[in-house]
Amino acid sequence: MLCSFNMAMITPEELFPPIDLSSTIGFGYWGVLVDSLLTGITVLQLFLYFQNHHKDHFHVKITVISLCILDVLSWALFCYAYYYYLVRNYGNDLALLTIPWPFGTEVIVEAFVCFGAQMFFASQVYGINRKSWPVAAFIAMLALIALATGITVGVISIHNRSMQFVGSKTLEVLTDINKGLATVTDIVATIAMCYFLSSARSGVKRTNSIIKSLMFWAIHRGILLTAWQSADLFLYVAAPSKDYWVPFHMNLSKIYVNTMLAMLNARSTLRKQNGSGFSSIHLTSHGQTLANSDTYTLEPPPSDQRFSAEFQSKHQPLTSSVQSVFKKAATCEDEV
Repeated sequence: MLCSFNMAMITPEELFPPIDLSSTIGFGYWGVLVDSLLTGITVLQLFLYFQNHHKDHFHVKITVISLCILDVLSWALFCYAYYYYLVRNYGNDLALLTIPWPFGTEVIVEAFVCFGAQMFFASQVYGINRKSWPVAAFIAMLALIALATGITVGVISIHNRSMQFVGSKTLEVLTDINKGLATVTDIVATIAMCYFLSSARSGVKRTNSIIKSLMFWAIHRGILLTAWQSADLFLYVAAPSKDYWVPFHMNLSKIYVNTMLAMLNARSTLRKQNGSGFSSIHLTSHGQTLANSDTYTLEPPPSDQRFSAEFQSKHQPLTSSVQSVFKKAATCEDEV
């Protein structure tokens, strides 16, 4: 009777004490909310891109579409992972000791997103100045190694789904290499792009204005990505078994894709800022094709005579790097 009385006095909370998930699943939960918001921004920017820049080269459009699809897939995998914890295994404390397969798969998806964005900017560095191919190749090499380590981390995470393995030395070293190389790649790409853009300055005011705007976007993109990658790396190194780093990892692909789309969509603003009479910027090579000439001159569209005097006074040869700057940053359209 005494035993029965004591059992009756025990509350359900004492029999099954609640587990505080704020320091584990809680960080990921807030990360998913931010991830969802940034995914919506990605879709909006994609819509604006095709609305205003549908004449871009085919390979640029394929790159944009592929990265956006992978970015949305990354968000979907995280949503399913937290559905696994919070719905499918609600009340099952043992589920917290395992890592669902979407986490490892998402690491692979994110590695491809980062690689694609970094290769895009490596190609832009090469396009600005063809003599910069060693720098572009170095950026591509770093991005490729980061991709390989990211795929390795993802495959290992899929096959070793124990939560204890997250803090293992093997996974920690590979993850540190992956995040560290990605950070270095973004820093090198930003510095290279700013350097070669600066070297492409000319005596034409409008050219320098566009180059200045491109450098502004490149520097801010580099600062944001470096800060985000560094925070992700620092928090993971400091506490790999905790989830402090998870929100930064969740939203990393969103930062890559949205900064790339922001730079592409900014061309409409650049076009407006450089004169309403300029729907595009024409580059001519005195009868030669752009592919076979190293020297080009800048001239206004035939239908616009307002700036003729300015261009006649400043009509001078430009290097092929400026041709690439205007072709990629101003219109990215086949205007020649």
